[in-house]
Amino acid sequence: MFKTFKIYTKQQNHYVDIIEKALKANKKKQVTKNPDLLISVGGDGTFLKAARDNYYSPSTLYVSLKSGKLGFYSDYSVNEVDVLLQKLLDGDFFVEKIPLIKASWTNGHCYAINEVKVINSKQTTNIEILINGEYFETLRCSGIYVSSAQGSTGFNRSCHGPIIYDSYESIIFGELNSVNSVLQRSLQNPLVLKNKNELIFRSLDNECAIIPDNLEKNFNSNNTDILMTRSSKMINILRKNHFNRLKKIKESFITLK
Repeated sequence: MFKTFKIYTKQQNHYVDIIEKALKANKKKQVTKNPDLLISVGGDGTFLKAARDNYYSPSTLYVSLKSGKLGFYSDYSVNEVDVLLQKLLDGDFFVEKIPLIKASWTNGHCYAINEVKVINSKQTTNIEILINGEYFETLRCSGIYVSSAQGSTGFNRSCHGPIIYDSYESIIFGELNSVNSVLQRSLQNPLVLKNKNELIFRSLDNECAIIPDNLEKNFNSNNTDILMTRSSKMINILRKNHFNRLKKIKESFITLK
């Protein structure tokens, strides 16, 4: 059972006040760092920022309360705030463990829940791809991305990549605007791999931006390896009991309830 909590939102609102009042009335302490419970009020973007700003702490339970119609990481809307609070206080919920993607390079590293992109926004660039140390292909492109299974419904979907709904055992590698001609060939299609695989991306001639979950930009110079793999680090997300991912995909993209 949690003892401390933090609320993450873009702006103070009525629902934040309701949450604060209810949790404090149940002797839960509001803190600014290292909370047992972190509630983000907003959409998936707010949730991703909340997790990043909490350094993806595995000791925190993350709860996303959506203020709009869509929120893939949210099982509750702000109109159900009283129901959510009661479930939290009763411990009546399911905890979904979400693995992270880790990108490492010479001068740093970063984590992501959904995906990491490597992009040159100014011009096409040559990127060499190695999988488990074995050369795979050299792309001339605007960038690449690696998506987690849970992130397959995000940026990967907008790139017409596959959606993975029943397993966290995969990662997806995709090309962005790759050149394809008789002089330059590449796979073109997104590639699904077991998440134990290691991918190395080597920018051969230009500086690229490394962007995790569209939240920040880290730059690395040319000829520097960027290693992407699934991290052993995981975060805990609150879900309703009997959570059904296929139903969530259907409600999010096909038949909004």
